[in-house]
Amino acid sequence: MFPIHEEEEYTAPDAHILTADDNVMNLDVFCRILKDTKIQIDTAGNGAEALELLEKNSYHIVFLDHMMPVMDGLEALKRIREKGMCQNTPVIVLTANAVAGEKQMYLDAGFDDYLSKPIVGKALREMVRTRLPEGLLKRNVTGSTPPAHGVKEEPENAAQKEGLLKQLDDVLDTAVGLSYCCDEETFYQEMVSTYRKNQKTDELRKCYQEEDWDNYRILVHALKSTSLSIGATGLSEQAKALETAAKETDISYIKENHQKVMTEYQILLDRLSEIIGQDKTEETVVENGEEKPSILVVDDDVMNLQIAEKMLADGFRVYTADSGEKALDFLKSQIPELVLLDIHMPGMNGFTVLEKMRADRVYREIPVIFLTADDDRDTEVRGFQAGALDFITKPFVADIMLQRVNRILQLDRLQKNLQQEVEKQTKVAEERRRKVERLSVQVMSALAATIDAKDAYTNGHSARVAEYAKKIAMRIGKSEQEQEDIYYVGLLHDIGKIGIPGEIINKASRLNDEEYTIIKEHPVIGSNILKNISEMQDIGVGARWHHERYDGKGYPDRIGGEDIPEVARIIGVADAYDAMTSKRSYRDIMPQAAVRAEIERGKGTQFDPAVADVLLAMIDEDKEYRMHEM
Repeated sequence: MFPIHEEEEYTAPDAHILTADDNVMNLDVFCRILKDTKIQIDTAGNGAEALELLEKNSYHIVFLDHMMPVMDGLEALKRIREKGMCQNTPVIVLTANAVAGEKQMYLDAGFDDYLSKPIVGKALREMVRTRLPEGLLKRNVTGSTPPAHGVKEEPENAAQKEGLLKQLDDVLDTAVGLSYCCDEETFYQEMVSTYRKNQKTDELRKCYQEEDWDNYRILVHALKSTSLSIGATGLSEQAKALETAAKETDISYIKENHQKVMTEYQILLDRLSEIIGQDKTEETVVENGEEKPSILVVDDDVMNLQIAEKMLADGFRVYTADSGEKALDFLKSQIPELVLLDIHMPGMNGFTVLEKMRADRVYREIPVIFLTADDDRDTEVRGFQAGALDFITKPFVADIMLQRVNRILQLDRLQKNLQQEVEKQTKVAEERRRKVERLSVQVMSALAATIDAKDAYTNGHSARVAEYAKKIAMRIGKSEQEQEDIYYVGLLHDIGKIGIPGEIINKASRLNDEEYTIIKEHPVIGSNILKNISEMQDIGVGARWHHERYDGKGYPDRIGGEDIPEVARIIGVADAYDAMTSKRSYRDIMPQAAVRAEIERGKGTQFDPAVADVLLAMIDEDKEYRMHEM
């Protein structure tokens, strides 16, 4: 890739670099490594943002992460090349997959170089030094003031940081982490703090629950890289295994190991929070490998909030809000598993809060228990009608509160598990349907190939006619499903030739009247073969009527104009085009001009004029006469 010599210090204040990565920690590491060089650095969160910056600014080097949501690095590079950007600017891929085959793939894709993640400080600085124009570099002379990362710390600060490093050493391989942070303890500790702040637990759980394996792969890919960069080597390896499973669609492995990895991830985050003294109000508590359910208690009486929190604290993560407005604000940032909601509050009462929750698809599934001092049947009826699942009366009784809370949570889990099972079985049924559909397509393709095999000169004819018909259907505004249906009809339009003797089909000279009469039977034969296929009622339309003419002089039924089904009119034009552009036993492929003239001549007589015009437009766009080669 590039030679790494003994590191050479430099600055380049006039240089301008763009780096794109969806992971904030990676961007922080990148910028921190180059901080002492005084290079101007712009950052982007994905390929699309990078393109926007490239349209506004000029850069001396562009770094693109490979795996990013919205637009990844490969797609961004493709757009850059298409737009003629960065013609004299090196574009370098940042990747955690820098193995031999992948490296060559990046170079073949058009990247100028690649840099492995986690980023090693010396490697990045050396790459930037060798890639920047020589005139922008200002080399530091030996004996000059050392860069900021070499400034000596006060003894007291150094001792504090050394103590913190020892604590981190209990949970991380700090030697590995320091190696990715230029062996700077301050930098390393900042990166550990950034790692904790930018945790992706919620995003990972969401992707796992929704079975969004593409984005799940992106997230575990990032977890692999960032964990290694702070020295969480075991977690990095586990994330790597999940990434591989997602890439290979090994869903069973993911489902067997996801929760174990998430538990280890959360335990690490908790330990880091303890060590570096960060606020833990939003952390997820894990006990015995299982998360405590979270509950939001809403009551305008502070004493009631304190009592409820005390009663629930041992088994749950408890959050409180003293008004309906604050409760809705809380829900915007965090989704609890249960809400205990006071009915009578100043401002927004409990019924209004519940109404707003049920109106929002994000919150409507959260179970709610009303809190009330009322002993009023009408209030209970109104509460159940509004969507509350239970009531807890005030003043609170600990045993009753715990029993009702646990019962509602168990009921909610049961319902969600049942729903997940229904969704799972629905997906299984859908996959079976798709398999049957794929099998049907394969059978139809095999039948079409069998038909075409009877005539050495028309091999592939049915598939080409189906493709032309589908393209015509698309251009006249048919839906994707209608286009697919027309394709299948086209695929089997000549199935009746199975009943025609081979010596007639393969006759090298023109057919006599008797032979022509026999071959004209194939539309009826085909229609009879296909008429009992109930799943696609129009499958036999193309077979029976693709030789009808718009002027009513075709066969077998001599119908014309709009009486010919539209599908058959489309296939008739496609069939004629392929006949003229294919080599036959009695002639070669016709020149494109002659083909066009024949289609033009047949408008209103042999062909539906509107359909013929669509094909003529396709011919006119086919400047190099390549359409018939599909």
